[in-house]
Amino acid sequence: MMHPIVESKCVTLGWLASIVAYICKYFYPTWSDMISYGRIVDRMEKEYKILPRNNWTRGNPSFLDKALSFMLFPRIEYSTGFTSFYAIGCIMSLALFFSQGSYRTWVTIKGYSNWLFLIHTSRRLYESLFVQIYSKRKMHGLHWLAGSSYYVLAACTFGLVGDHDYCSLSNACVLFVLTVVFVWSNTQQFICHQHLAQLRRKDGKYDQRYHIPYRGLFQYVACPHYLLEMIIYGVLVVGRGVTRNSVLNFIFVVLNLTSRSVDSWHWYKSYFGAERLPHDWHVLIPWVW
Repeated sequence: MMHPIVESKCVTLGWLASIVAYICKYFYPTWSDMISYGRIVDRMEKEYKILPRNNWTRGNPSFLDKALSFMLFPRIEYSTGFTSFYAIGCIMSLALFFSQGSYRTWVTIKGYSNWLFLIHTSRRLYESLFVQIYSKRKMHGLHWLAGSSYYVLAACTFGLVGDHDYCSLSNACVLFVLTVVFVWSNTQQFICHQHLAQLRRKDGKYDQRYHIPYRGLFQYVACPHYLLEMIIYGVLVVGRGVTRNSVLNFIFVVLNLTSRSVDSWHWYKSYFGAERLPHDWHVLIPWVW
């Protein structure tokens, strides 16, 4: 097993690489299309004139052909992909708990965020299995690899003990407030996801039509579930003691979910028409933006 400080630095490099890769989407349209959900096949086949998908599987394809086929073409069901993300997060949290051999660490202040992360990913795993309604589209291998890597890095961020605390908050009152905010945010996010799932059901069956969400926090913003995710990770960062890796994790979460919120906002306007959206609706932050 590596030294905890070495493990922490490896996680730091992983977050830095992830942040740089994500920022590149704003400067390189091709890369932006590649990491966007479901659009890679049409973009690459039409504009870049690569071989169609069926050409990769004809005859006796080489290992490289198979690898490229998996990475560049949508093959993984959304439900399977996202469920595996949350399962990986849960498994990694538990694996770190047992592998580090210090059970007492998980009942101290350093273990606080470990438990919260495990609770959060377990709740998301439950939602993915029993609540959420995923579209019939598929994700490509690159998307699956990025999502899996994220949950491995996040579990290590809150599960490893080698990262230095810049601001350790062990005050009981602070932990109580953080716990209340965490429970409230998770509850509200569950309500949001449940509402979105209900909108995709009609007479108990999958409804291909989309509807404007309107219950709960959706009365104020288009993407409250993304805002709540940021709040949840904010709690994890503060609870962990504001370490280098937890801050980098939070930066990535904010970058990713802010970008997805903007994309969702544009999608709502293009799909339903701006005139049909609530006039006082905002993108992410109620009454502000």
